[in-house]
Amino acid sequence: MDRPMEYEITNVTGTIRLLEFCRRMGVPHFVFASSSSVYGPETPLPAEESTPANPCSPYALTNLHGEQWGRLYARLHGLRFLALRLFSVWGQGQRPDLALEAFRRRIEAGQPVIINGDGSHRDGHDRNERIGHADRTPGSEHDRLPKRRNGLEYTKV
Repeated sequence: MDRPMEYEITNVTGTIRLLEFCRRMGVPHFVFASSSSVYGPETPLPAEESTPANPCSPYALTNLHGEQWGRLYARLHGLRFLALRLFSVWGQGQRPDLALEAFRRRIEAGQPVIINGDGSHRDGHDRNERIGHADRTPGSEHDRLPKRRNGLEYTKV
């Protein structure tokens, strides 16, 4: 495990600072980009919102802590909090080590795409431009969303 305190300081302390800023400034709601990593690597997909968290990395654990801090601020301060547990986000700025980016590079180079396994695995893939539209003002679209839509997990407090 490399540099666990950097995850804690960036993800948890940073989230608390943002939540506190929102509280002090009267910001009515907060959208938190969490990760499907909080479910752990053995979770069958598609995951349900009720699936127990089983974080197996500092990244996953600090995302879960960020969600918990958001829920706490919602209870104590009335901040409307929405956590999005994102799966395999793709698009501009894609991490170079993920499958979709590797596929894109091979296709652009005229090389065959390499798929590990038998090809039966299915995962939720979210285009990053869509994620910015997952929340709107109170009383709008996210109030009517099902618990899971388009590969996004919604936790509304």
